[in-house]
Amino acid sequence: MDSMAAPSPDRRIGLSAGLYDAGTASWNMRLVSTTPSPEKFEGVTNSDLAFTGKYAIQGNYNGFQVWDISNPARPVLETAYYCPASQSDVSVYRNLLFVSGEAGSGRLDCGGEGVREAVSHDRLRGIRIFDITDIKNPKYIANVQTCRGSHTHTVLVDPKDRDNVYVYISGSAGVRSPSRAGGLQQRSDRRESQHGPLPHRSHQGAPGRSDQGRDRVVAADLQRPGGAAASRRLTG
Repeated sequence: MDSMAAPSPDRRIGLSAGLYDAGTASWNMRLVSTTPSPEKFEGVTNSDLAFTGKYAIQGNYNGFQVWDISNPARPVLETAYYCPASQSDVSVYRNLLFVSGEAGSGRLDCGGEGVREAVSHDRLRGIRIFDITDIKNPKYIANVQTCRGSHTHTVLVDPKDRDNVYVYISGSAGVRSPSRAGGLQQRSDRRESQHGPLPHRSHQGAPGRSDQGRDRVVAADLQRPGGAAASRRLTG
């Protein structure tokens, strides 16, 4: 650490504008590298980071990217998974990746065309779950729909429960009215996305206005994560 006192004059004053060539200023840290986003992610908001082993998983409003950061001066893109749904906050537990989705335009099939209908079984507002055992080829295994979607989330484990991991969801979108609860209904048909087969089932929270809470808890069985479901609503 160079100093606890802020630099004077402020090094940020007079910095030049730019995207990847903008002027920079730092204090007690050093920029190691700057890596452009891949196509489809360029110019789209990055949201959150999760880390596992030598990998950094970067959430983005258009999905997520997996970077090998073994050499932080030269990050290597392992995969860019296009699956829009703001804001795609990410968390990792063992071989599971959890991704938040809240926007009404998010689709179960990861398409970029959005959802026009007020009631649609194609909409995703909640949590997507991926198996990243093969991190270069994430497998989309489940969705958990919630009434307000998932703006962000936190992953926790219970030391007394070794069979499950819990995802505390915070949703800030509007409440789905009973007439718009179509996206909460379970589906068991087999459909395809650009990434391959979709999960067999999209699990529901509580339908309609009975689920007005902003926060929900999702329980994922570590042996059968594809069966994850919203377990209860937090109040207060």
